[in-house]
Order: sequence, then C-alpha cells, then structure tokens
Amino acid sequence: MRKYILFVLAALLITSCSTKNNEIVIGSILPLSGDRANYGISAKEGYELAIQEVNSNYPDKTISLKIEDSKAQPKEAVNAYLKLKSTYNPPIIFGLLSSPEVLSVAPIAEKDKIIIFSSGASSPLISSSGDYIFRDVPSDLLEASLMAETAINELDIKKIAIIYVNSDYGIGVLNKFKERFGELGGALVAEESYNSNQTDFKTHLLKIKNSQPEGVYFIGYKELGRLVKQAKELNVEAQYLSNALFEDPEILEIAGNAAENLIFSTFYFDAESTDPRTSEFVKNYKNKYGKSPDGFAVAAYDAIHVVFKALNNKTVNSETIKTSLYQLDEFNGLLGTFSFDENGDIILPVKLKTVINNEFVNY
Repeated sequence: MRKYILFVLAALLITSCSTKNNEIVIGSILPLSGDRANYGISAKEGYELAIQEVNSNYPDKTISLKIEDSKAQPKEAVNAYLKLKSTYNPPIIFGLLSSPEVLSVAPIAEKDKIIIFSSGASSPLISSSGDYIFRDVPSDLLEASLMAETAINELDIKKIAIIYVNSDYGIGVLNKFKERFGELGGALVAEESYNSNQTDFKTHLLKIKNSQPEGVYFIGYKELGRLVKQAKELNVEAQYLSNALFEDPEILEIAGNAAENLIFSTFYFDAESTDPRTSEFVKNYKNKYGKSPDGFAVAAYDAIHVVFKALNNKTVNSETIKTSLYQLDEFNGLLGTFSFDENGDIILPVKLKTVINNEFVNY
C-alpha cells in the first residue's frame, strides 16, 4: 500500500511540474554540441527572445523553457525526449531541427500526446508522422520544386548535375527535384552523394565537371561553402544553385568569391525589411546576441509566438495547443503570413535569394 501511495504522489508531482508555482514549462530538444551546434544555438536564441516577449502577456504565469542537447542524433533526441517527459511532462517540445530526429521521436510523442514543433525539419515524411507533429519550415517538396521550376523556366537550364549530402534531408530534396525537373523536360547528367563529415569533394566534382552541366545543384549543410569553393577551384563552369541552409555567413565566408551569383531557396524572411516587427526583432536580436539572426532563429522565434497567439490565453495543454494550431486562420509572423494544413505543415511560399558582392540579396 505504501509503495502504491508513493507511486501516485510521484505521478502527481510529474504531472504538476508544468504549472508549479504558476510556471508553464515547455521543452526543447536542440543540437547544442556537434557539427550542427550553430543551428541549435540560433534556434535557442530565437526561442529565448520570443519567450521573453510572450511572458509579458502572461502576468500571472511564467513560461519556462527546458532544453536538452540532441547533438543532431536521432538516438540522442529520443533520450532527450524521454528525459524531458519524465522530469517535466511538458505539453509541447520545440526544436528537433533535423528530419531524422523528428521521425525518431514522433511515434513516441504521438502515443504520449505531446506536441512536437520543429523549426528545421523539412522531410516530406513528416507530413504523415502524426496529429501532434507541427513545423514552421516548408517541406522539401516546396523547396525542390521551386528550384526545378526556376532552373527550367527562368535560367533555361536543361542539363543539370546534383551533388547532395547522403541524409534524409539530402535525399528528400534530390528526389523531388529530379521528379519535377524531369517533368519539365530537364535532364540529370550527373548525380553524386557525399557524407556529412566529408571535407574533400574533388573526386565527385571532377565527375560533375566531365558531365558538362549547365547548372550544378549543391544540397547540404555546413559543408556547402567548401563544396562551392572546391568546385570553382576545379573550374566547374555552370550556374550554381543551392538549398536554404546556404544562407549562413560562415558558409559564405568559406566559399568567398566562388559563391558570386549562386542562387538558393530560402525561408520567406527579409532582414532588411522596413516592416516594423521585423526591424524591431532584428534590432533586439542584435542587441541581445551581438549578431544578425539567421533562418533558424527566425523560425524558432515565430514558433513560440504562433503557439501562444493561437492559444489566446486558453489553458496550456497539448490538446488545446493542437486544436488551436489547426484552427488558426493565419498568423502574421516574421516568416510571412501563414497557417497550418491538416498535416501540421506550414502553408507559406518559398522564395529565392542570390549572392551579389559577397552579400545575400533577394533574387
């Protein structure tokens, strides 16, 4: 009997953690160490800035963010999820920036009825991963389709070579691009894959050079700068294209002049916008962190705000969050005006940027 009472008391303690002392505890799983830590740090900063603002609208409560490090590894993400659940039982967990992380955690979260809200995972498989899974970054289907249509219709590229990172993300973009590019009459003349920790791409790039493409589509992560630089050093002459993760000052610094005129898809955010909300966000972010915000910081910031805007001071639990997000007509965020479809996917246009005089500008 004593054991039973202790068990019940423990269960009640865990359940009450998310509102103890008027504190609303929400969770986050981010890569804060490893080769993708910069993405996690940007997202963390976006969350923190948004929570600081949202707390001013909850005078009788305090929203508290508890963060666990995933190292961008699916197994670590699952462990982080289990730790957050057992310690705080949060109604929602933000972060999980990579598709393998989301796809590993989603079945468990769906069973537990805990909301997962990603600000980085773009695999099309996430669309069917559960009713409690949301994201505010577009699916690869949109990014890849836009790039294929731009290559054919605007750049008149009929022959293209692709070099992509061998991951769920890289393969997802590759497959959709190939499908749409083929539908529009384009031909794939070379297809090369590489591992995410690779640093020397010369063998792949020489094969691409020998295929004599009119365009080269680089799909990857932090290694994009080195990829583009090595391609230019090998005199791979073609129109360079890339994905949303190219918009990173570190990548641009590594690529140098090799990135000039490269075109890439991106989130719908313009740091130079005169929109008052955007200007205020950029100013506050720079003041707090001493740098300009990137796409991960922006998506994270919007994620916090859209959840609490949708709730509109309702009780904070997973069911009200889920219902409120599905019923949201539209949210005017930094990413643009958006809502969510029946799969929890963001409804938001993707746009293009390019590099001119070593700066990211709208295409």
